[in-house]
Amino acid sequence: LDPERRTVLVIPEGFLEECRLLFHFAMRSARRLPDHRFIFRCHPVMPFDRVRPFLPWAPEAFPNIEVSERASFADDCGRASVVLYRGSSAALYAVSHGLKPVYLHDERFYDVDPLFEVTTWREQAGSAQALERVLARYAKTPAQEAVAAWREAARYVEEYTIPVTDASVDQWLATVGKRHT
Repeated sequence: LDPERRTVLVIPEGFLEECRLLFHFAMRSARRLPDHRFIFRCHPVMPFDRVRPFLPWAPEAFPNIEVSERASFADDCGRASVVLYRGSSAALYAVSHGLKPVYLHDERFYDVDPLFEVTTWREQAGSAQALERVLARYAKTPAQEAVAAWREAARYVEEYTIPVTDASVDQWLATVGKRHT
């Protein structure tokens, strides 16, 4: 919960089209928002070197874009204030790390938002101008208001995700066993 950090973590799903869509959008946005940093983080099944040839511009040409090579997703979350995503379930974990989620809505594609039920903390943007407005509003959000909205979203994420423990594995095995009897 640090809007002053002005860093957007961009997390596509592990599909080339999603990577192209999100990274292209982020590059257009980076031009409009030179005071913001953009961290491109690929899904492990789609490394950046496979995506790079399909992008319209070289991310290296943008002083405010970094391609993450960090092993830890949590490390990248710790450096960001906002997460830009579409269908990636990693957005759930980004919220649990305090990032404000911004869903990229594109009318050419189906909405695949894993946070569609979150109404107070999540935002949508369909253009670089819309993202600019969202980020400007977030920067002006009073801390108490931001924390309250985040807590509601964090509760949603907690209910949606279940930590892997011995008890949760036992519960899963019991459920699977019941289905097969």
